[in-house]
Amino acid sequence: MSIYRCKYCKHVSECTNPNFTPTQCSQCGKPVMVFDTVTFVEHLVKRYNEVAQELHKLTRTRDKKFHKN
Repeated sequence: MSIYRCKYCKHVSECTNPNFTPTQCSQCGKPVMVFDTVTFVEHLVKRYNEVAQELHKLTRTRDKKFHKN
């Protein structure tokens, strides 16, 4: 199974595109890139973890500044 997220209308959908070739969004009809579902989810998890770590660092820095005053 493959998946895409339309950059125009933000629609996310699975499709039965075995070659992962570009196709059209089922909602708006614009061209979209198709990805392997596992690869797509791995990328999302990696990005989520990066953002969570950055948020944790910023929160820690803010808390240190707050407690100094």
